[in-house]
Amino acid sequence: MNQNALKLAIKPRPRTHWQAMDAGFLFARQHYGALLLLMFTVALPVTLLASSVLLFDLSIYVAIFLQWWFKPLYELPLLLYLSKAVFNQQPSVRGALAESKKHLAALFRSYLSIYRLSTTRAFTAPVIFLEQQRVLSKVRKNRVDQLTQTTHRAFLLLLACYHFEMIGFYLCIGGLLYLQQANVDIVQLLSMLLDGANVFVGYELLAYLAVPMTLFCIVAPFYVSAGFMLYINRRAEIEAWDIEQQFNDIGSRVNAR
Repeated sequence: MNQNALKLAIKPRPRTHWQAMDAGFLFARQHYGALLLLMFTVALPVTLLASSVLLFDLSIYVAIFLQWWFKPLYELPLLLYLSKAVFNQQPSVRGALAESKKHLAALFRSYLSIYRLSTTRAFTAPVIFLEQQRVLSKVRKNRVDQLTQTTHRAFLLLLACYHFEMIGFYLCIGGLLYLQQANVDIVQLLSMLLDGANVFVGYELLAYLAVPMTLFCIVAPFYVSAGFMLYINRRAEIEAWDIEQQFNDIGSRVNAR
């Protein structure tokens, strides 16, 4: 029997993929403060480094692209924190950051390079960072194929979180542009919104960079947690953790008599 299955913070039972993602959202809410702190701790320095491209008169879109490209780096400490929390191992922000350093090489070989455009990142990342399978190994490929055999919901999760970020981005930038420009009509506002990076100047560009960073930090805990719960749910299904838990409960009741 898998002893870890008996230490889960959530009771293993058959769940649909939608229910697993919902459980992930609820789990993220329970640890949201720590997850948000982890995100800002990693994302803020990367944003400041990305903003340095403005010193070389490069487009702000280059800086935004760098922010976006390094999203897996922000998400790694969240995954490691949640992996401790779900097995009741008393996680800490400092511990998650320290453990992240051990996985940086694997991160740069995977989700910051060849797998950066993976649509199932939140679901398959635990195979590399928790199961510690080599990035390009056949064992990893077989393991991912086994896990993803019956679920493609991770892509829908990515799509939903991406749209939340984009809607929030355009609402915030639209609001900034509206406050900046007096007597602007809706047509002009929409035109400026599509070209917002060229409307802002000076320190306003830093605000333009701060908006996506803040939205990444707000949404990422839910994205990572939901994807992780999809992974846990699939493992529970494959390894019959729910049946194991039932036998354990029966044993506890028998011993209590």
